[in-house]
Amino acid sequence: RCDRAEHRYLCRESREDLRWEAIFDWVVTVPADLDLEVRTVNEGKVAIDGVTGRIEAANVNGGIELREVAGQVSAMTVNGGVSATFRALPTGDLSFQSVNGELDLAFPSGFGALLSAQTLNGEVWTDFDFQTVAARREPTGSGRRQKLSGSSLRLGAGGPKLDCQTVNGDILIREKG
Repeated sequence: RCDRAEHRYLCRESREDLRWEAIFDWVVTVPADLDLEVRTVNEGKVAIDGVTGRIEAANVNGGIELREVAGQVSAMTVNGGVSATFRALPTGDLSFQSVNGELDLAFPSGFGALLSAQTLNGEVWTDFDFQTVAARREPTGSGRRQKLSGSSLRLGAGGPKLDCQTVNGDILIREKG
């Protein structure tokens, strides 16, 4: 039996097969401008708060939450959503991906980017002014309809690349209020 408050971890004993299961909930304090790479697989989410350096976050069965960040970001999860709130305009390209989850991104006013957004079962919403930059037309079998793919939007005055992809979920790109 483990109960240590300093590192906030919990150990449980399974009485059926007398094996141990350990669950760790780590809280790590780092300098704000640190380049950070965080990964996990099961039983939890990745939460990062106040980091202004480059962030790479990955999860398999859980969400990713980025609060008050400002750097270049890459965040990817399979089963969970991704939320990010930027305290300052990002300093580099951004990539957010999920298979089963919503992407909810909030940026300060004045944000601009070149957006590539794809969702199969969801919608893309934004508070920012945008213009279509490029679209590729693919003919369908009927010849009457055309599928647009590879379209990019310029948000605001443009800026870094913002790549957003999810299969099952909406993509929300909001102005931080």
